[in-house]
Amino acid sequence: MSRRTHDDLVHELARDLRPVRPIASLRVTAVKLLALWLGAVGVSGVLRGGLPSLGADTSSGQLLHWSILVGLAILAGGALLAACASVVPGRDRVARASRAVAALGVAWVVGFGLAGIIGDQAAPHAELLAGSFACFGYAIVLGLPSLGMAAAFLSRGVAANPRLASGVAAAGTVGLGAFAVHATCPDTGGYHVLLSHCLTPILAAGLLALPLAALIVRASRTESRSLPANP
Repeated sequence: MSRRTHDDLVHELARDLRPVRPIASLRVTAVKLLALWLGAVGVSGVLRGGLPSLGADTSSGQLLHWSILVGLAILAGGALLAACASVVPGRDRVARASRAVAALGVAWVVGFGLAGIIGDQAAPHAELLAGSFACFGYAIVLGLPSLGMAAAFLSRGVAANPRLASGVAAAGTVGLGAFAVHATCPDTGGYHVLLSHCLTPILAAGLLALPLAALIVRASRTESRSLPANP
């Protein structure tokens, strides 16, 4: 094959390629996600009549309270890093390691949540469900801004498994919301904490994975079509 023919072939192959938008670094994305979460917590606190304060009435179980907080932080951080790294080329090892960290956080939170119900007496069903739904919804609301940004980040890359990436992202962002809820919720009942604090990121991942994945795939295709082809 002549050099002329080879060059022509290369130009023909490149002509139909579309430009790729650059993906932000994981560090920059992590800072933005945390900033959005802090902003959501602050705005929510102002709207609710005052900024939330750490240190709810946990005198009966300080160790358990802080252990769950640590677990939620591990879960959220690992899940968010795993979801974002899954669409960044060359970060497969980071994604796998972060998923392992998130799994550790899940086991940690669920384990301490189960420990909290030992010897605890559950509140009446109506009262327990009402309080659980309130904290569950509040955690999702606090995580929505970060979830929106995580979805936008995922739509710029190509995840091998969009459903898994979406579920992990939902667990991470709602995990941040659950962290704030657990840190400030005055209800320290074991069953309430387990249902509406510890299990919230896991339940949110199950509920939001499919619709979020569909949204991300659709946004990715729309963005790809909007990019002009190379001349």
